[in-house]
Amino acid sequence: MTEENIKNIKHFIKNSSNFWEDHNINYLDKKHRRILKLFEKKYKKNIKLFSEEIINWESQTNLGAPYQLNKSNIKYKGIKASFVDLLKYILRPKLDNHFQKISFEDDLQIIKLNNGLDILKDNPIHKFFLNEDCYFISKNVSTNNRWNRYIYLASQIRKFKLLNKSNKNWLDIGSFYGGLQIILKKYNKNQNFFLLDFNHQLCRSYALLKRIYPNSNHILPNEINSLKKDLKNTFVYIPIKDFKKIKKIKFDLITNFFSFGEMSRNFFNYYLKSEIINNTKSVYLVNRFVSSPWFEPTYDNDLTYEDYKINKFNLKYLDVFPIHHYKNIKRNLFGLKAHRCISSPYFEKIIKK
Repeated sequence: MTEENIKNIKHFIKNSSNFWEDHNINYLDKKHRRILKLFEKKYKKNIKLFSEEIINWESQTNLGAPYQLNKSNIKYKGIKASFVDLLKYILRPKLDNHFQKISFEDDLQIIKLNNGLDILKDNPIHKFFLNEDCYFISKNVSTNNRWNRYIYLASQIRKFKLLNKSNKNWLDIGSFYGGLQIILKKYNKNQNFFLLDFNHQLCRSYALLKRIYPNSNHILPNEINSLKKDLKNTFVYIPIKDFKKIKKIKFDLITNFFSFGEMSRNFFNYYLKSEIINNTKSVYLVNRFVSSPWFEPTYDNDLTYEDYKINKFNLKYLDVFPIHHYKNIKRNLFGLKAHRCISSPYFEKIIKK
């Protein structure tokens, strides 16, 4: 598997101009500039390490899973990794373990209430990735914190029929490693999935999606200029600098989960006020109500829910995003390290033409 990942990574880099230069993009927020610089420093001379850390690395992860010791988990991780997990569990404060388990179980109940359990059973995470955080609900069903998020989003997309036979093109802005695409492609075989992100994230997505869906068409960044209109069963990987190159594509659905609220206002407007978004049929968003509350300014912007209004669209759904909503994270604030909820909850919004 590592050799196949290396092959796919090298192929992507070869077909993506200025692959290592994303940290030089203008108006980039501090968080992502730091991540991109770290990525270049760590992996530019060590592609093998990159191939082994496609999902989890020191800046971005699968968000973990509660500790678990059973036959399925030991078989999946191996005895050595299971022993390391046991030590971490013993050494970690009991309250940390408690909060992580409760939040995880809340998310599973929400998925069940939203009729998404069948999607999870059909897409256990241990079938896709190796050596990742994994919690077995049963012998054949597994998940982790980030996977719970993707399962819920997939169940919402199905419930509101945002992807179906008549909806051909989906653009996901900020696709991370393509986890949601991995799930939804299974049920939407002929649709076209456009992924827009930084080069290194697109490369992660390609390495995974190419392996899981080898019979689909995969269009890499240097091939976008020759993009055909009559696409079918295709993944298109778009670096953020090439966003406007796809303005002639008619999208049926555009999504953004969590990253709009992390952007600088210049970047935010670059997307939200674009012709591409204004011409789509549906938009599905999950982002913070207030990106940087005055008492804990998390991101380098002043974006709020009011900034997400788009003319000519009708509101179809609005609520608080429920996954991880009850999570308590131990962190420093006001000089005191303690368990706290996040400083701003997330809204979940679906609008249609």
